[in-house]
Amino acid sequence: MSKIVPYLLIAISLLLFGLIQSGISLGSLGPIVVIAMILCPILALIVGIRNSGKGKWISVVLSVVVILTVSLIGIIGTAFLNEF
Repeated sequence: MSKIVPYLLIAISLLLFGLIQSGISLGSLGPIVVIAMILCPILALIVGIRNSGKGKWISVVLSVVVILTVSLIGIIGTAFLNEF
């Protein structure tokens, strides 16, 4: 079971990211969703490091890519909000 947990956390993070990008109004749950979207890949990275085998490195690389992508898009979004 612990071998699929990192992939589930990454999928949850990507699903939440997709909800935010599609413009679905989450109301008062918005900040919680953003925090969960950031914490899920971090937890996936921690759980992925504890696994063994090839799946370990795949989950670690995917987690790092998701963390960097979400961070970059957040920085770009913040820059656009401050500009306009």
